[in-house]
Amino acid sequence: MAKDYYGILGVAKEASAGEIKTAYRALAHEWHPDKHQEEEKQKEAEEKFKEISEAYSVLADEEQRKNYDATGSPQGNPFNFAATGDPFDIASHFGFNVHRAPRQPMAKRGQTVRIGVQISLMDSLFGTNLPIKYKTLSGCSNCKGHGGTDFEVCDACNGRGIKIQHRPGMVMQQVCSNCGGAGKSIRTICSQCNGQTYIEEERTLGVVIPEGISNGTTLRIVGKGGAGFNEGPPGDVFIEVQVQNPDLSGLSAEEKGTLKELLSK
Repeated sequence: MAKDYYGILGVAKEASAGEIKTAYRALAHEWHPDKHQEEEKQKEAEEKFKEISEAYSVLADEEQRKNYDATGSPQGNPFNFAATGDPFDIASHFGFNVHRAPRQPMAKRGQTVRIGVQISLMDSLFGTNLPIKYKTLSGCSNCKGHGGTDFEVCDACNGRGIKIQHRPGMVMQQVCSNCGGAGKSIRTICSQCNGQTYIEEERTLGVVIPEGISNGTTLRIVGKGGAGFNEGPPGDVFIEVQVQNPDLSGLSAEEKGTLKELLSK
């Protein structure tokens, strides 16, 4: 069903271009999203604001208005009711300060590290403490994984994070390729990671091998993997324990008996 654009703006079908513009300005000011801070009310305002702007984009265009009056569609197709204007662009022409939130870089968990260690049979029986060295890629702590320490508004999308392309009968939105949708670009590259967002770290971790551990057991050390990216959580370290087969050739019969007794417990 076609939308009643005249009803949305509260004007008569015979309204002049000036009356339509005046009605739009008043309604856009009333329903501007920045004027409504409560989350529930803000969502309602955003939908209302888009609806008002859509109505104005059609009725303010002479050709689209004629098509709408004749067929109920701005394109002249009675089965196509999509308007072609972008509500935020329309509002900006009237001096409204519209801030479209750019896409924030997603927080990403740090690298998961998997390590294999070999221990002796005695260590598996009685437990031990192993110092384990490993390397990991971590989100740079200096720039918090952003790649830079100073930023500026992306000049390709004016900080919106998206680019709008007008095509016949439609409006297309694409993530800005220059800033990846963040709405900002790096002014000062991080000196610690050279803009890579991550650094390679070498760490030493003291791992407690519990007594009686079985061959093939995997131990999980939470939060000791790579540091997160964009303030995401750190990764974990997984340690797979392999118990070496002992050389029994040098043991006496008594020692072999003692060992057998220990293994049977």
